[in-house]
Amino acid sequence: MESHNNKKQGLSVDKWANSPKKKFLEKTWPGWERRVFLRWKGSLWKHVWDELLIYTILYFIISLIYRFALTEEQQGFFYLLILYCRTIYAGLPLMFILGFYVSMVVTRWWTLYNTLPWPDEVALYLRETMKGDDDHKRMVRRTIIRYCILSYILALRRHSSRLRRRYPTAESLIQTGLVTVEEMERIDEDDEPQIYTSNWWVPLLWSTEIIAQAKIDDPNLSDWVPLGQIVAFKAKLQSCKTFGNIPVPLVYNQVVTLAVYIYFGCTLIADQWVVGTNSSGLDLWYPFYGTLKFLFFWGWLSTARALYNPLGEDDEDFELNALVDRHLRVCMDIVDQTKAHPPLEKDAFWDMKDGAKLKHLDDLDKAGEDYDPETGYMSQLERNDPGKTSRSASRVEITVTNPGKSSRSSSYQRLNIAES
Repeated sequence: MESHNNKKQGLSVDKWANSPKKKFLEKTWPGWERRVFLRWKGSLWKHVWDELLIYTILYFIISLIYRFALTEEQQGFFYLLILYCRTIYAGLPLMFILGFYVSMVVTRWWTLYNTLPWPDEVALYLRETMKGDDDHKRMVRRTIIRYCILSYILALRRHSSRLRRRYPTAESLIQTGLVTVEEMERIDEDDEPQIYTSNWWVPLLWSTEIIAQAKIDDPNLSDWVPLGQIVAFKAKLQSCKTFGNIPVPLVYNQVVTLAVYIYFGCTLIADQWVVGTNSSGLDLWYPFYGTLKFLFFWGWLSTARALYNPLGEDDEDFELNALVDRHLRVCMDIVDQTKAHPPLEKDAFWDMKDGAKLKHLDDLDKAGEDYDPETGYMSQLERNDPGKTSRSASRVEITVTNPGKSSRSSSYQRLNIAES
C-alpha cells in the first residue's frame, strides 16, 4: 500500500517542472521558464500571424517591382515617393491614438469582470438567517438561489454569445430545470435581441417576495435577511447590462483602425531599402525593424479587438458558462450545508508572545533534516526561532511521514507537532 501511495505521489509531480525542455529554457531564457513566448492560445502570434504574412508578401512584391521592374529614372521617382511616405507616417500620432484606445478598452474589460455579480453572499446570508433543515426552509433557500442564477442568465445572454448559444430559447432554460413552464410564462421573456425589453429582474422580485412572506410566517426570523444582498446582486447585473447596451463608440474604433492601416500602408513604401545608396554594398531585403513595429502596433490593435467585447468568444473573453455552473454548484452547497464546522482548538501561533509568525518552507525543510528521533526535541533551528522562545524547553512529539524525504517533496510531508 505504501509503495502504491509513493507511485501515486510521483505521478502528481508536474511533468513540465522536471522536463529537459524546461531546464534548457531556464538556461537560455532566464526568467521565462513559464513559456511566455511559446504559447499559442491568446498569444501575440495567434493574433497577428495572418496580417504579418500579408504585410510581408506585399512588402516583397513592392520591393521586387522597385528593384527589377522599374528603370533608373522610375527608381528615382520612387525614391522621392519613399521620402514622402517617411514624412507622412512620421507625423502620424499613432502612439497616442492607439495607446489611449487600448487603455480604454482594457479598463472597460477589467471593470466589467469586477462588476459581474457573485451570488455567494446571498447564499451565505440565507444559510445563516433562514436556518433549519425542514423541507420548507430548504425550499425557500434553494428557490432564491435558483432565481438569482436565472436572472443572471436572462440578463446576460443577450450580450454573451456563449450564453446565447447554450440557452437560445425559453424552452432550453426549461429543459435545464432552472425554471418551470409556469414561471417562464409569468416572466413573459422574449427571445428577441432588442435591449431594454427583457424581464430578467422578475425572478429577483419574486425572491424579495418570498423573503417577505417568510418573515410573516416566522416572526422569530432574523432581521438580517438578505434583501440588501439581492438588491446589490440586481444592481451589479444592471451595471453589466449597461456595459453591453452602451459599447465603445463605433466612430472611435473606426478612427483607430483606419490610422493603423494608413500607417502601415505608408511603411510598405517608406521602409523600402533604397538601391545604391550604401557605399558598403549592404542591401537589406527584409524589413527587420518594420516587422518589429508591426508586431508592436498591430499586436496592440489586436489586443483591443480581442477585449472589445468581453462577453464574446475570444480566448480572453469571460467564461460565463463555467461561471454559471460554478455559481449553481457552490451556492446550492452553501444553502444545503449539513456538515458541522471543525471543532475549536488552539492554533499553532497560540503561545507566540512576540506576535504570530509563519514559518518559511525552507525552515521546515531544515527542521525535518535536523530532527533527531532519539531525543524527541526539535532541531536547533527551531529552538532558536524567536517566535518559539517561550516553548524552547517544551518537549514535543514530531511525526515525520517519510523521514527519507524533505518536507517539500511531491507528497509535501507534514510535521505534526503536538505539545506533550
